[in-house]
Amino acid sequence: MTKHCLRWISRNCPAKRPAVFIGKGDRRRSPHNEAKCGTAERGYQPCTSKLIANKLFKSCCDLYVPEECHFMCTYEIDQSKTRNMLLELVKQKRCSMRYLSAILYCASQNRDNRKCCADLDLNATQLQVYYAL
Repeated sequence: MTKHCLRWISRNCPAKRPAVFIGKGDRRRSPHNEAKCGTAERGYQPCTSKLIANKLFKSCCDLYVPEECHFMCTYEIDQSKTRNMLLELVKQKRCSMRYLSAILYCASQNRDNRKCCADLDLNATQLQVYYAL
């Protein structure tokens, strides 16, 4: 690129300046081997927004879970809120425990989350959550 063009870009296109003045290195705009979302390398960061995830969760529950259990079909990361939802499930008996596996199926989107659960220590004995390997 000629000096004349570089000067013009520098004066008139400040947003393009970094792309033009990059050294002889790689100028491709592809990602730099970043770890994928939902993996241990990224701390199991979700691959989608909570809004989209809840829509997917709810649509699965519409198919497999009775209406009286739909209050459980929402992603919640606050442990106290999650605990209260489970207590409500047990105490009010408005949703049978037999539907819990269908709710968990919908929550996981039928994916194997055992590694995530183990990494987050959800299989600790005090939590009383066990799974077969």
